[in-house]
Amino acid sequence: MPEFELSSADRDGTLVASLFGDLDIVTSRQLDDTLADSRARMYGVVLDLSAVGFMDTRELVVIVGSWEGLLAAGGLLA
Repeated sequence: MPEFELSSADRDGTLVASLFGDLDIVTSRQLDDTLADSRARMYGVVLDLSAVGFMDTRELVVIVGSWEGLLAAGGLLA
């Protein structure tokens, strides 16, 4: 399994992001950039974390921050 891989697709205004590997301080920026971009262009975000083997608290901060931003803009995160 690669250390980290993020693939995403636009599905009718919703970003579907599939994450593979370990989520840590090294990969935090890539996830944060992807989610920040989606807040500007998308109504909702679906995160598929089923292939994530490890996630540190930094990634939780990124995800919660994106969730709060999407909610404030009337969007959703699942």
